[in-house]
Amino acid sequence: LFLSFILFHFVLNLGVNGIKIYNFFITRINFGTSSNSPLDFKPRSIMENLEEENPLVKRNRQLAFIFRLSRVLAFVALSLGILRYISLGKTRHFSPFFRIIIFITYSKEAQREIAEVILLMSKVISILFLLLIVITFYAWMGTALFNDSLEGFDSFSNLTESAWTLWICVTTANYPDVMMPAYNKSRVTALYFVSFMLITFFFLMNLILASVVNAYRYSNDEIDEHIETTKLQYLKYAFQVLDKDDLGLISRDKVMALFSAINNFCVKLPYISDDEANLLFAILDNDKSNTIDMEEFKKIGWVLLLDIDEFSSSQGILTRCFPRIFNSTQYKKFSNMILSKKFDIFIDIILFLNAFVVILQSYPQLLGHIIIYDSSLRKNWDQISDWNHLDLTFTAFFFVEMTCKIIVLGIKKYWSNPRNFFDGIITLITITATSYALMEGKKDKAEILHFIVMGRVLRLLRVLFAVEQFENVGNVITSVLDDAWRIIVFLMCVMYIFAAAGMYYYGGLITRDPSSPLSYLLKGTDFANSCYWANNFNDMLSGINVLFNLLVVNNWTEMADGIQAVSGSTSKLFFLAFHILVVIIVNNCVIALIIDSFLDEWEYQKKKKSCQQEE
Repeated sequence: LFLSFILFHFVLNLGVNGIKIYNFFITRINFGTSSNSPLDFKPRSIMENLEEENPLVKRNRQLAFIFRLSRVLAFVALSLGILRYISLGKTRHFSPFFRIIIFITYSKEAQREIAEVILLMSKVISILFLLLIVITFYAWMGTALFNDSLEGFDSFSNLTESAWTLWICVTTANYPDVMMPAYNKSRVTALYFVSFMLITFFFLMNLILASVVNAYRYSNDEIDEHIETTKLQYLKYAFQVLDKDDLGLISRDKVMALFSAINNFCVKLPYISDDEANLLFAILDNDKSNTIDMEEFKKIGWVLLLDIDEFSSSQGILTRCFPRIFNSTQYKKFSNMILSKKFDIFIDIILFLNAFVVILQSYPQLLGHIIIYDSSLRKNWDQISDWNHLDLTFTAFFFVEMTCKIIVLGIKKYWSNPRNFFDGIITLITITATSYALMEGKKDKAEILHFIVMGRVLRLLRVLFAVEQFENVGNVITSVLDDAWRIIVFLMCVMYIFAAAGMYYYGGLITRDPSSPLSYLLKGTDFANSCYWANNFNDMLSGINVLFNLLVVNNWTEMADGIQAVSGSTSKLFFLAFHILVVIIVNNCVIALIIDSFLDEWEYQKKKKSCQQEE
């Protein structure tokens, strides 16, 4: 199936690229060679000049070549593995790694984060090396200090075991438990552990965080600066191509011909109709001179990305199918009422009332009482309890509210608003759950309706975000979510790779089968005593769950203890690599992203307040 998908994608890309090439040559013939055409350009020479002057363009093209080559090699290796499995029946151990390589070559988010992590590693490697020196020194000291003691037997038996114990201390997973046997005998031993934690956990780890935050912000600022520079260079060359007489101005005919050329071979941009072309030109032409200068031409990228909604499409089906109703006085009053602030306040009041009803409904549970839901929730209205009557009434009301807003705003404009999108999703989920609970023959589904209705209380967050302080928090969350997708994709790729490696090395080793000798190796371990049997690498989902537990850090040593018992001490390298790459580097990238977004929002709000005070 995966091979078929890749082949289909290859054929599809071939067809799309063929159409692009065809449209380009047709456009070149129509606009570049005709004597009557206002356009005359040589895009290949422009691209070559850009690559020579801008290192970012050259680097991106080199990286694109590397990713395409990796994609081809991974595809060939995966195909050979599939053929080997079909013909010889041998297991394809490395197939997951080839799949993730193919995914990364298609994911620009993952590619960007990989480049940033490589740059971050060069900044952090010196601090990690210093951390290694400190751990090695304290491990040597601890091995000598706790010799012939219970502490030495359990945790400091040799240099390697001492270093591993101190690394666990850095993650705070065994502190202060590890020092208690020695500390109970002598309070002086606290100096050893406290000094180690001050140097490593409080100083070096925070120094790594500061380095990652600084490098991440610098990298993003550098990328944004390069992008802005590249954009201006593209616009400069494009303007020079259109202004072949070197007048410093572009005529209206050339801009219109440019829009036509964009329609022919720029398939990623929306089609520009004649009316939209006239409107876009009017937006560009600030001085109304019927020509475009360089400063006005710099806005063309922003103008081409404008989402121009026609009046009919923004108003929805009512405008097109029932123009008399739309133009009536009653509809105008209805539309003004739906769009008014008083209507939003009324909706907020109903939301508070709904929240109060949900709290009353859940009050016995909040006191710790066990509630048995009515299993007679059917289509028959007489069989529904009073609480369910209220839930259904609120559901119907919010459905009517959503319908009215869609009628007035139109489907596209309604769902493009984040606030309406959030409210609409919750309303649709509630309606779906209600319909499922009321299906004939479905018993014990009343609790589903109750819990979904509880989720509707989340709509009150919009009231909370109306307060200035919470509005800033909401803006930070929104800006973080816009950029967090890159890190989430990269994190999932890294966890997939580690999960595949865990399946390859440790798959099937965790077992409770009494006939397997491996089960006896787990007896008496912290892993078995904690009943962590489901935390294993026997399949991909279980492996990802283990890695998520490692990401959270808490109790990760129990899982490492189980894997080590059945595979040997070399498994420590697996957990060490994951902690350094994911917990220290990627997790700190998330922190850097949040800090960066917060500082940007804080600066924006500060400038906004200063502008308001000046006005």
